[in-house]
Amino acid sequence: MRGKDRDYKLDAIPGSWGGLGHIVRLWRDPLGFLESLPKHGDLVRLRLGTVRVWMLCDPELTHHVLQDGRTFDKGGTFDEATRLIVQDGLVVAPHEPHKRQRRLVQPVFHHQRLDQYAAVMDTEIRAVSDSWSTDRVLDGVGEMQRLAMRVTARTMFSSALGEHTVAQVREDLTNIMDGARHKLFARMSGLAWVPTAAGKRFDTSIARMNKTVTDLIADYRRSGRDHGDMLSMLLESTDEHGDALTDDEVHAQVLTVFMAGTETTASLLAWALHLVSEDEDLQDRIREEARELPDEGVGLADVGKLKLTRRVLTETLRMYPPVWIFHRRLRTESKVLGTRLPEGSNLFYSPYVIHHRPDLYPEPHEFRPDRWLPGASDHLPKGGYVPFGGGSRKCIGDEFAHTESAIALARILGTWRLRPMPGAVVRPAVKASLRPDAVRLRLYRHARQEA
Repeated sequence: MRGKDRDYKLDAIPGSWGGLGHIVRLWRDPLGFLESLPKHGDLVRLRLGTVRVWMLCDPELTHHVLQDGRTFDKGGTFDEATRLIVQDGLVVAPHEPHKRQRRLVQPVFHHQRLDQYAAVMDTEIRAVSDSWSTDRVLDGVGEMQRLAMRVTARTMFSSALGEHTVAQVREDLTNIMDGARHKLFARMSGLAWVPTAAGKRFDTSIARMNKTVTDLIADYRRSGRDHGDMLSMLLESTDEHGDALTDDEVHAQVLTVFMAGTETTASLLAWALHLVSEDEDLQDRIREEARELPDEGVGLADVGKLKLTRRVLTETLRMYPPVWIFHRRLRTESKVLGTRLPEGSNLFYSPYVIHHRPDLYPEPHEFRPDRWLPGASDHLPKGGYVPFGGGSRKCIGDEFAHTESAIALARILGTWRLRPMPGAVVRPAVKASLRPDAVRLRLYRHARQEA
């Protein structure tokens, strides 16, 4: 196993800016700054405001931390901004509440349920794709947000959300995701008291989103009917003792699934469309593979046949993991690489950092789906690919996102040829998620769909 016959390296990061520490560098160029850290060590120390934190840069060390969710728990200042969005849901719940919530939420994402969701996903995806027209310039980011939100709304709330509400929620989601990074950096730098336009939009949108979810839960409780969707399952789920989720817990899980799921999938698909638009041969191969999908009644078995499509998505997640940084907080004093860290110490790991290590992925900034051919990735150590985290806190909706994204990419490229706009440069927009700043694509309908 990689690392057994070598010494791990610990170091402190230079370039601290007075009382702000490394916040300025992290704010100005977050990806460049993070990618520079492994050259300093496998576990590096930096300062964000007045708080000293540790960044995990080694995959095996990251895997070790992810497997011990009791010691490396959640909590503290760095989870407060996330808690503003998803309250005490799965993303930020401490170890014991997380275990209970996970058991109660897990049935929502059972394979049998995913098989049923796949057909719903396909219907919504085709509705969005069919609304496009030849020679249109597609707003890839906006359309993938619309697509992901339709899928999430339909699977989560069945038909309870009207078009007007979906449009409002989409606007609110954008404001929330854009404002979350401002909230976090303001807290770290001691400037949370300073009013900003982004902060005001965040506060307004999160209040409106909370009211929407509260009203939906109340409506479902009053009806007493099983709508056959995720919200109905959450309301009916009980553990081995017969205990159910409280309304507050249901509220938190709905926010977690709705916001995290929509943003993650939209970011993944927007990046995937951008990357494949630059390779017409790859588009043709995906289009050919898309013919494996039935005209209706798509299920998990059909998605499993989309081998190339799934490799494209896997490589997209490697290059641009939607959640670019994760936080853990030491629950008890612990020794990490021979260094004793006190209780409450803050540790971070970044899928982006690990996925761009050239010793793991040669030419890491090159888009190469064939890195994921059978056997080609066997050399990767544990912790070498973590777009959805790992251990007991691995994203509960990862297979949901994979299924939706595979169907979407196959259906879109089965119908449309994509061409990037001349001179367009796509850059990462580092917000609460890592999405492209803009994706503008010219659409051309394949000839056989013209009739």
